[in-house]
Amino acid sequence: MKRSHLVLGSFCVALAIADITLALTLPSPAPISAQSTPTFDGFDYSWIDLNPYIAHAGGGILGCTYTNSYEALLSNYQLGHRLFEFDFSLSSDGEVVATHDFITTSADAFNSTLVEDQFHPISLNQLFDFLYHHPDVYIVTDTKYTDEPSTRSLLGQLCSAAEDLLDRTVLDRFIIQIYHPDTLPWVMDIYPWKSIIYTLYANPEWTPENVAAFAKESGVKYITIFYAAASDEALKLWQSAGLYVGVHTVNDLGTAREAFSRGVSNIYTDYLLP
Repeated sequence: MKRSHLVLGSFCVALAIADITLALTLPSPAPISAQSTPTFDGFDYSWIDLNPYIAHAGGGILGCTYTNSYEALLSNYQLGHRLFEFDFSLSSDGEVVATHDFITTSADAFNSTLVEDQFHPISLNQLFDFLYHHPDVYIVTDTKYTDEPSTRSLLGQLCSAAEDLLDRTVLDRFIIQIYHPDTLPWVMDIYPWKSIIYTLYANPEWTPENVAAFAKESGVKYITIFYAAASDEALKLWQSAGLYVGVHTVNDLGTAREAFSRGVSNIYTDYLLP
């Protein structure tokens, strides 16, 4: 199956007005499907070479982590980071907000409250404006949702933000993390994303072998895993299959050097600098 080329405008508008009931708790992963996995040609992983590190939750700032803040993005860009992971969730009124935790407040209430009493939550408009003016920046998403309605709503709002910016190419610098193989077809139905990561932390059923099989069938070539769970067996199997591996979250330079020596491509970090 070839990657579909969707008309961004009409699809994102439809997503924006859809009446979707949102689940604000992390659902259990769906069982592994016995059906074959569709193949999506042409995923682009050239961003891997931009930087060995991915700034986790926007990167640490002034001793604080998980801020997903505007200040963290600005500060860590100045420190040399070009790959940023941001956590996204849905507010009580169904709007996308940048936070590691599920929240029970409205988007306006969340975005008007300082993180750690000193940092501003980054809004989608701020994030897309920054991407527009910094074409060397890529965003890795961490949404934590495995159900289709929540995922369609969240990623659809990213599409709408790009439409508002009048520059759909910004979306091509979003690297979407999926949490289970079964989610890939409808994630790709939302928009033909240029790059996909299969991250394993939410799927207790993964094995080195079924991950490699999914990668071969789907065309997804990047796997993210907790460093402590990255066994030599798994790394050797995935590397022999031509896969890239990212690990999280590492803040010790010695551990980072060890990871790179084992063939890891990128490290999610709060504080390590390029």
